[in-house]
Amino acid sequence: MKDNPKFEQKVKCPCGESYFTIKSFHDSKGPFEEHWEMKCEYCKKGYQLSSVFGETKRGPSEMYLWTPRTIHVDLGLAESNLKKAQEEVLNIAHEMYLEQWILYCCKGKNKREIWKRVTSNGKQDPPFALFQKLISDLDFTEFLTNYFNYQNMDYILDKLEVNDTILAEMKKMVMRRQGAVDKIKNMMWINGVNDSIGVFELKSNGINNDRKKRARI
Repeated sequence: MKDNPKFEQKVKCPCGESYFTIKSFHDSKGPFEEHWEMKCEYCKKGYQLSSVFGETKRGPSEMYLWTPRTIHVDLGLAESNLKKAQEEVLNIAHEMYLEQWILYCCKGKNKREIWKRVTSNGKQDPPFALFQKLISDLDFTEFLTNYFNYQNMDYILDKLEVNDTILAEMKKMVMRRQGAVDKIKNMMWINGVNDSIGVFELKSNGINNDRKKRARI
């Protein structure tokens, strides 16, 4: 039954005076779920559960850990600054080059030719079938405007053979702010506590530890 965990740990909490629990569940259809719960009243106030990507023996994997709440305040501010910088760059790019992008794509004589211009003959997303669905759901101009997002901006400007020094300088600010976000996320990993630290009680019913983690406080 899913209500009965197949694997349960009690792990020392960050302050070391109490613990948090990790209960693993599974059913016949899929991998494990994990429910994490902090039992220490002191650590509940100072820490919150975070999801991060880290290196494991199998390669990059999503993991959970308890991280100081103060770091989350810093991370929220850094991510807000990053988003603002990206939006500023994109707004300038739209103002200068969105119309040129739409005209470039509209040189195609039919849907497939337009799709080829948008995606460099299918080298970029979306696939043609999805492209057809998207332009049937959206106005064509709206689709091209949405496609001209920050992630696709360099690709589009390259297709338009644009070399804009102002945008290049603004993107340096984006890179610096991205670096600030990455630094804080690294601090979360360094200062966090996960299930590999301080295990003082372990109950297992013969289930291995290769499990998908879904967390609940």
